[in-house]
Amino acid sequence: MRIEKKYDFSSLVCCGLDASSMNIDFLRQLEKEIPIKRTAQYYGMTENAAILTSSMWTGDENEIRRLTSIGRCMLHLEIKVIDGEGNPVPNGQQGEIWARGFPIIIGYYGDSQKTNEAITLSGWLRRGDEGRMDKDG
Repeated sequence: MRIEKKYDFSSLVCCGLDASSMNIDFLRQLEKEIPIKRTAQYYGMTENAAILTSSMWTGDENEIRRLTSIGRCMLHLEIKVIDGEGNPVPNGQQGEIWARGFPIIIGYYGDSQKTNEAITLSGWLRRGDEGRMDKDG
C-alpha cells in the first residue's frame, strides 16, 4: 500500500488511531512516509466517554511494543481482563476486558435490562471485547 501525499504533513507530530488494532507494517509505513514522529493507538467506547487506554503517553520506545499495544489505562479508570467465570486472568492471557471508573456510564437511559447486562453490581463495564494485559498494564 502506498500512502498518497496530497497534503503537507510536515507539522503533524502524532497520529491517533482507534476502532481496531492496526497492522504493525501499516503503522511503520505511516511513520516513515508521512513522516510523523509517533503513532498512538487508543481503545475505548461511547460508554466510557471514548478512551479507556492510550499508547500516546506510555514513553515506550520499543518499536514492537509501541506499535502493537493499545497502551495503558487512562487516569481515573481501572481495567482488568477476565475469564468466562469472572476471574482475572494471568498477564499475557486473553480474556474479556472490563473497565470501571469516573468516566464510565452508570446505565443506559430507560433500559435497565441492558444496564444489568453491561454493568456489574460493583460498577465494572463489560461489553464483550477481548484483549490481554502485560506486566506493565
